[in-house]
Amino acid sequence: MESLNLEKSKIEEQMSSIIKEREKFLLENQNLSTVTCQLKNRLMEIETKTHCISAEKERVEAM
Repeated sequence: MESLNLEKSKIEEQMSSIIKEREKFLLENQNLSTVTCQLKNRLMEIETKTHCISAEKERVEAM
């Protein structure tokens, strides 16, 4: 009986460790998703500004 309790305790510790690792992974994944979204937004801003600058350059050159 004591052996079973020891085995049960060991399994519970392993499960706890696995759950903690899973939570850590999910949090890191969420953080990466957030950063990816921020980078995509920043890239769109840069592309928009680049387009505006190019259009302004063409307008000035046409004068």
